[in-house]
Amino acid sequence: MRLKGAGNEVRMKTYFMKKRIACVLFLVILILFSILNFSLNYDNIKSQVEKTNITNTLSKEYRGVIETALDENILSKYSFIEAYGSIQLLLGKYEVDNFSIVKDHEGVLYNTYFGTGVSYEINSIVDTIDKIRNIASNSGAEFLVVSPPDKFLNGVSHYRKGYPYNYTNENIDYFEELLRKKGIFFVELRSVFEKSNSKLEDIFYMTDHHWTTQASFVVFQQLVWQMEKHYNISLDKNRFFTDRTNYSHLLYQNIFLGSQGRKTGVTYSGLDDFILIYPNFSTLFTFTIPSYDYYATGLMEDVIIDTSQIKKEMTIYEKDYYGIYQKGVAYPYGKISNVLNVDGPKVLAIRDSFSCVPLTFFASVCKEMDLIYPYEFDGNITELIEQGEYDYVMVFAYPGNMTNAFYNFRFH
Repeated sequence: MRLKGAGNEVRMKTYFMKKRIACVLFLVILILFSILNFSLNYDNIKSQVEKTNITNTLSKEYRGVIETALDENILSKYSFIEAYGSIQLLLGKYEVDNFSIVKDHEGVLYNTYFGTGVSYEINSIVDTIDKIRNIASNSGAEFLVVSPPDKFLNGVSHYRKGYPYNYTNENIDYFEELLRKKGIFFVELRSVFEKSNSKLEDIFYMTDHHWTTQASFVVFQQLVWQMEKHYNISLDKNRFFTDRTNYSHLLYQNIFLGSQGRKTGVTYSGLDDFILIYPNFSTLFTFTIPSYDYYATGLMEDVIIDTSQIKKEMTIYEKDYYGIYQKGVAYPYGKISNVLNVDGPKVLAIRDSFSCVPLTFFASVCKEMDLIYPYEFDGNITELIEQGEYDYVMVFAYPGNMTNAFYNFRFH
C-alpha cells in the first residue's frame, strides 16, 4: 500500500510540475510577445497617445487611451480575432468580449459598452451646445443640432431580450427634451427611420455602428427639408438636389467590414454590401484639409468622395468604405467650396463621423462649408464663429459621443 501511495505521490508531483512548466512557458512567451509588439509599434502607440493632448498621466482617460492604443497595435491582431470569433460561432454564442458586442436575431452587431461603460454627460453637453448657439446668434448665424439615432431603433431592431442595453433611446429622449426646453432647433431623425418600414440592415450596417449611404441620403433630404420648413427658406429649388434619381447608386456586394466586425472577425460577423452614391449632374468643388496637406478641385466623386479607396490594395480590415466620404472625420478642420452655387449659404458644421456622408450631399446646396471635428480641433471656437460670417452653424450629436471629452471646446 505504501508503494502504491508513493507512486500516486510521484504522479501528482509530475502532473503539477508539468503544469508549472506550461505556466512558466506561457508567461515567458507572453512577455516576449509583449516586448516585441511594444518595440515594433512604439511610434504608433506614442503618436496615438500624444494626439489626445491629455496632460494628466494618472487620469482614467489617459490610461484608457494607452489601453486603446495597445489594443489597436497588436502583431497578427486580426488572426487572433478571427480565431476567437470562430470559436464563439462554433459555440453558438451571440456575444463577444464579455458582452461588449452582441448579435441580434438577424445577425446585426451592436455595441453595448457593457463593462467599459459610456458616461453620458448630457446636461453639460447641452450647456456647451447652448453656449455655441449664443455665440452663433450674436454673430448673426442661425443655429441647429442634428440628432442621429442609434442602432437600437424601436420596432426595427430585433435585439435579444436579457442582453445588456446602453439606454441610448432614453438618453436621446432626455437630450432632445433639454434642447426643446432651451428653444434649440434640432433635426429629429429617429422617427423618420422608425416609420420608414425599412429593414435595419438598410439603415445601419450589420458590422458597423454607422448608418448606410442610402440612409445618409435620407438624412440629407431631411436636413434640407426640415431647415427649409423651420427657417422658411429655399435651399433646394425644385427639389433637384434631394431627388435620389439624380444620383448614381453602385452596389458592391460583400465588401465592407465595419468597426464592430473588425472586433469580432469576418467569420463571426459576415460582410456588408456597400452602395456608392454620387451625383449624375455637373459639380465643381474645392476641398481643403490643411492637416492632410490636401487641396483638390473637381467633381464631387473625385474631390469629396475618394472613390480610389475602393480599388486600393488593402486588407478587408484596413479599408474603411464609410470613410471615403469627406476622407473620414479624424482631422481638425476642412473646407468645402461649391464653385457652382455662389448664392448658397455659408455653413459651419461641428461634426462627428455620422456627418461624413450626409454633409457630402449637403455641400451641393451650400456656397461654403467649414468642417471641424471637436475631438481633434484645438482652435478657439468663439473666434472661428465670430470671424466666419456663417449663415448657419450646425452640430451633429450622435449619442455615443455625448461626453465632455468629445465636446471639449476652447472659448474666450
